[in-house]
Amino acid sequence: MADVRVAGTDLEPVRIEGTPVTKIYGGDKLGAPIDGVPIGEVWTISTRPEAPGHVASGRHAGETLLAYLEETGAAGIPVRRQEDFPVLVKKLNSRQNASVQVHPDDAYAQAHGEPYGKTELWVYDEPEPGSNLYYGVEHSMTPDEFARSIEDGTICDHLHVEPAYRGAVFFNTAGTIHSAGPGSLFWEIQQNSNTTYRIYDFGRLGADGKPRELHIERAKEVAILEPESKPGPEGDLEQVAGGTRQLLGSCSSFSTWRYAADGTGETPLAIPVAKRSFVGLIVALGTARLTLGDWSDKVAKDDTLFVPAQDATIELACDEPCEVLVITLGE
Repeated sequence: MADVRVAGTDLEPVRIEGTPVTKIYGGDKLGAPIDGVPIGEVWTISTRPEAPGHVASGRHAGETLLAYLEETGAAGIPVRRQEDFPVLVKKLNSRQNASVQVHPDDAYAQAHGEPYGKTELWVYDEPEPGSNLYYGVEHSMTPDEFARSIEDGTICDHLHVEPAYRGAVFFNTAGTIHSAGPGSLFWEIQQNSNTTYRIYDFGRLGADGKPRELHIERAKEVAILEPESKPGPEGDLEQVAGGTRQLLGSCSSFSTWRYAADGTGETPLAIPVAKRSFVGLIVALGTARLTLGDWSDKVAKDDTLFVPAQDATIELACDEPCEVLVITLGE
């Protein structure tokens, strides 16, 4: 690689430190409880004020991701407000079933007073043995049958169950009914939106001691009530120098690839970066050394980095198997 000056400039990749978010169904893999409530999520690549990501290295260390993007233009698109940035990245862990829910598309959300709908991609880390999730319906249902099954508490009997395992990929497009099961541990790459219609909450009570609100009428209007196609990566596995890459899922807001290094140490993996988009990089397995121009750093599992938009190549070198998730703006 040419000796391009990146270190110490606004083109230098930066580490991102996440903000933990408590959930009543949260587990114990993302940190200690806060005020007695378990942590269910950690938001990393986040411009949202309720749980922002923070730059943890380089000249902008300590700044929120939003402030960093405003100052540097590193996203590849203008970012002045949190909603200008189309992506939100989290890691999630549950000790109970998360609520059964569904998200609308942009058109429906905006017709009902919300800025955006929501599409999301789940990539599983190391769930507990026997963990599973609900993904779509098991058989065709009418909207009225769907609503009645929620009211009589039998909705889960009509949902399709998928096993959870390391590396499993689930693309929850707008309209897909879903719920992570107990023992789940996964990364979520999603449209920057919190628009969620809760369908069923397993009889839980909120902090006020009352059942949490359900959104049955809106869910009935947006839910896909036909069985979904089998989940999995969107693209085929491609052989590249030093390992493989595979497109896991893409939409107008984001694209996500998985790069896997063979671990021989002979040929580094080359991960392209372009001026049209930043690269979000999550280490999903192993340790490696990343190099971009004259910048270099060692990374390990669960490290999250933000690579500014530029025409360049990241080289990933390792002496053991290593996997990284690579996130860009949607096409």
